[in-house]
Amino acid sequence: MSRDRIEHSSPFDIRERRIEKKVGAVVADVLGEALLAAQRPPPSPA
Repeated sequence: MSRDRIEHSSPFDIRERRIEKKVGAVVADVLGEALLAAQRPPPSPA
């Protein structure tokens, strides 16, 4: 990255970083839930 871009972040860059953080948090939550579900024993047949 150029020094110019680092020193002069636009509002778009800030919003983009916030979106990336939120998407990352959602992905982590979904993967965590999927891992927990995969570790649960299957329901017994009725």
